[in-house]
Amino acid sequence: MRRLFLLLTLLALIGFVFQIQPTNGQTGSQLLQEFTINDSNLTKYPSVAGYNQTVYIGSGVSTNNTVSITDAMIWSMNEQATSVGSRFSIGVAKGQANFASVALATGNDGVVFAAWSSIDERRIWMSRRDPITGVWSSRREVASAAFPIFPQIAVSGNNQAFIIWQGVGTSLSLKIWNQSTNSFAGPYTTTQETYSSPPSISINASGQVGIGFTTKDLQAAVAIWNGSGFSTEILTGTVSAADVGVTVDTNGKFYAAWRSIGPGFYYAERQAPNSWSIVKFANGSGQGTANVIADAGGTIHLGWISDVSGALRGYYTYRQSGQSSFVTAVTANTTVLFNSRLAVSSGGAYAHFVAENFSVSPQKILYARFRGGTPQVTATPKIAGGTETIKGDTSVSVNFENPQGSPVSMIWRWNAAPTEAVNDSGGWQSFATTKTINVPSAVLTAASCTNPSTLYVQFRNASQVTGLVVSDSVIFDTDVTAFVVMTNPYTHDRPSTFTPLAAQLGDFSSDGGASDGHPSYTREQQIFIGMQGVNECSGLKTFAIGRTSTSFGEPMTITNNTFSNVQPVPGTFPVGSNQVWIKLTDGVGNEKTYSTTVIYDPNIPSFSGGSFTATPKPDATIMTTLNFSNILINDDYPGRHFWGVWLANSRTNNPTNTALVWYPIEAPGTTNSFTIQNWSLLSGLKASDISTGTYYVFARVLDGAGNPVPESAIMVATVNLTELTYPKVHLPIVVR
Repeated sequence: MRRLFLLLTLLALIGFVFQIQPTNGQTGSQLLQEFTINDSNLTKYPSVAGYNQTVYIGSGVSTNNTVSITDAMIWSMNEQATSVGSRFSIGVAKGQANFASVALATGNDGVVFAAWSSIDERRIWMSRRDPITGVWSSRREVASAAFPIFPQIAVSGNNQAFIIWQGVGTSLSLKIWNQSTNSFAGPYTTTQETYSSPPSISINASGQVGIGFTTKDLQAAVAIWNGSGFSTEILTGTVSAADVGVTVDTNGKFYAAWRSIGPGFYYAERQAPNSWSIVKFANGSGQGTANVIADAGGTIHLGWISDVSGALRGYYTYRQSGQSSFVTAVTANTTVLFNSRLAVSSGGAYAHFVAENFSVSPQKILYARFRGGTPQVTATPKIAGGTETIKGDTSVSVNFENPQGSPVSMIWRWNAAPTEAVNDSGGWQSFATTKTINVPSAVLTAASCTNPSTLYVQFRNASQVTGLVVSDSVIFDTDVTAFVVMTNPYTHDRPSTFTPLAAQLGDFSSDGGASDGHPSYTREQQIFIGMQGVNECSGLKTFAIGRTSTSFGEPMTITNNTFSNVQPVPGTFPVGSNQVWIKLTDGVGNEKTYSTTVIYDPNIPSFSGGSFTATPKPDATIMTTLNFSNILINDDYPGRHFWGVWLANSRTNNPTNTALVWYPIEAPGTTNSFTIQNWSLLSGLKASDISTGTYYVFARVLDGAGNPVPESAIMVATVNLTELTYPKVHLPIVVR
């Protein structure tokens, strides 16, 4: 461990100056945006990847302000954003920051793969972001080893993930994950041992793979995958080198870049096996990976860190396809940078640079965006102006912003890339910056809050040059989805916390009735309404109460996707059965109606006879069994004409004492005689009232609306306790 730290420290101190030469006739690059990601504490070896107009950034991060990494984090943003979105942990990563790094790569269908090291676990892990759902998979073990570090990853067109890593003084290792079999092949290893410097990996659309690494004796090397193993080519001779970047273009040509240990930064193009043309760009000192990328149009992009200006800054340049020279390099403003990575988006129109920013403490990710080469034929689709969630209609308006390369026609398809044979546009259509696009019924049927619908679009110009497929996603909210309760305003089933109202109702329980009853009854012209959005994409917005399915009062606003309170019922409310309706509206304008039948019963029931006894439990005298016999009530409540009883305890025989605490309890069974088990004689009493002696239990019969019989009909049962015993709780025996 100490030896590896020493090697890394020495390597960081050795570098060179880089100075790109001016170009002949090419338009230079430009720094477009630069900022530090504030919630990326303790970053080391950050990574970046791009797909269409989305940029993903990955790094190990400490979330608890310690000196160790805790999580593999991902950030994402639009390629032209001025700030990054919220970070997202894709899994645990444990250990010292130098050895707990995250690597990212994207596929041509929008899939994103991440690989990361968790050195305290001695593991390399992988996670995959599904291009349709946007959900990251649980972390999956790639490999375990004595000291696995510096993972890198590339993704082929058939969703194979090529994951590489190294150890200390070991060969470089490769495993290949196959989506169709959901399994790994490998590991495969290089014949050369590696130096403790991060490698790089690249793959083109044809599946050709190149790996750049530093050999143990400090030589720049490129390992080319042949389908079953590596053919490794050494690019340097007597001059030591490190931090090798590699890329392979669409035609299968390999490119590499590295820094010399000593003056010089080098760029190489492979002419034939073991034959490379090598150019020294400039003298000076630099630090970290020499990043090189060949985009789909053949433009070569370079990104690196150099102290040519007197401090370590990030630099970027490109060479347009068909040109012989690179444009004049541009630089980021922030200094004290280490260990950069580079990615491009929109076919090379933008280059995205990330590095460790040691000008802040603890170090964080520095992000810089540069203008790249001439982009492909493209435009940025914005469904409904970029709205995240919209109503599930059969067509949608799409804006196509920032058109590049003079598009004249376009083709599209929902939830998959279009082809001329399979598309939803009826073939190529004329380009317009605003287009009304039909939404197939199958797309709406499959839509959900967690399953955004993606529109894939491709453009071409008058010369039939076709650009890359671009996309935008939207959530179609096709219906109001909510859990709705309309019930007795006094029932125990309602929540204890109500939604605050601008005009709160008064103390409607002052009528002397019980705080419970049958859910379908009420003794006042009021009803409890509870609503909660369930998988409701746009959220509940308003509701209105009515007496028919077509006539409603003024809508009330719903906040936080929920409502819970008692509301007055509009209109005439005769005694007996009444229909009550509510109309719910969600955030995008979907509507749904709900109804219930409420029985209005304000009448006091009359008592015709009955009695009850209270018998203490032998093993717990404070607990009693209440036996009710032949309870006769005159009321409209169906069946036995009563719902339950109101119970209270006292040490004096005064059932009309206003200090009594009454508890409504639903009567079990269906007959006029019933039993209530485990009634506590201490319910509602003060501690000073608890002693041996006489206890009185009062019972008052309730109808379905919670109306009690008159006070004159209160029944009394007497219990004499010579000792107080309590229920026992028996815990299991634990033997240690």
